[in-house]
Amino acid sequence: AFVHAYLAAGYALKGNMERARVELAEAQRLNKSYSSLASVEKSIWFDEPKIRALAENTYFPGLRRAGIPEE
Repeated sequence: AFVHAYLAAGYALKGNMERARVELAEAQRLNKSYSSLASVEKSIWFDEPKIRALAENTYFPGLRRAGIPEE
């Protein structure tokens, strides 16, 4: 599921919204933790400050653009 979520964010940041939405839907189908950004942000993957900072600048905005709900 995480691969689809990363693809969704990447496609959204590049402006390919159709592909971004398809990938986000697949991530959500495979794993319920992709049901909201709040859920994604709770992942232990983002506990490391440097990784969190990178996610705040790229991954999270990309997921927002792809259409993930905040809560």
